[in-house]
Amino acid sequence: VLFKALEAVADALYGVLQIHHRLYVVGYSLTIKAVGGFVAFLLVDMLVHSVLWGVIAIVIVNALMLVLYDWQQVQRYESIQPHIDHLVPKLRHVGMIMRRCAPVFLTTFLTMFSLNIPRYFLDTFHTHEIAYFGIMAMPITLLSLFITFIIQPNIVQLSELYHQQKRLEFHALVSKIILIVLGISALTLIATWLVGAPLLTLVFNARITDYRTELLIMVVGAVANALVSIYINILTVLREFTGQFYILLLSNIALTIVSYGVVQHHAMLGSVLCFMVAGIVQAVLLSVVYRRQLRCMAA
Repeated sequence: VLFKALEAVADALYGVLQIHHRLYVVGYSLTIKAVGGFVAFLLVDMLVHSVLWGVIAIVIVNALMLVLYDWQQVQRYESIQPHIDHLVPKLRHVGMIMRRCAPVFLTTFLTMFSLNIPRYFLDTFHTHEIAYFGIMAMPITLLSLFITFIIQPNIVQLSELYHQQKRLEFHALVSKIILIVLGISALTLIATWLVGAPLLTLVFNARITDYRTELLIMVVGAVANALVSIYINILTVLREFTGQFYILLLSNIALTIVSYGVVQHHAMLGSVLCFMVAGIVQAVLLSVVYRRQLRCMAA
């Protein structure tokens, strides 16, 4: 919890750096934290043979980086001076920020929840296959990291184009992002079909080769889920929350109802099919909402 709290504070500082087009500073910080935390954990674990103290070392590294590097870098561009006076107005301002960010939290939560619905029913009805499901979900993590790598550096530019009402430039940048993601996704699908199952079998010592078709379906669902993540970020820039919220909410409710019967009777194949179909439906509907908002932007 303490680690995530430090990470949340750092994210706020990274936001300031991103606004000032200093994402490379964020990259330095994350790299140092990752390498420093890894080295600190190994050293402490070898010296005292305690995972607990190793984890504490990671937290200390992150806390030191936050104070000695992240905070100092932000101070170059904006003066942030914490004060304890006027506490009530500040608490009201915090409450206003939380209310404003609540739709973003809800849509992100619903997006993450889509994968866990078929996973839950698979664990309920076919417990022996849940470990294989987790292994096959690894490509989703990789695609999610790639989406973050592609979309985050462009958020500020998209926001500026939106505020300047440059519809054509905005849509051109969005199209470029989607094309890049689709290109990488196509390569991922080919690699999954050729070497995905044998590679996962080798790494995890599990017979993933028995689930080659299911793995490919899972990756198709991951591609659809990647498009969903892109559209959610873009619609957030466009200040459109209602449409995406109801699409994700209703599709997850439908996914829950359908998954109960499909996963119960078709096990792993049913779970990955439910995930894939839900992702495709969400991506298509969100693209419709995006195009509607784009027309409103031009008006």
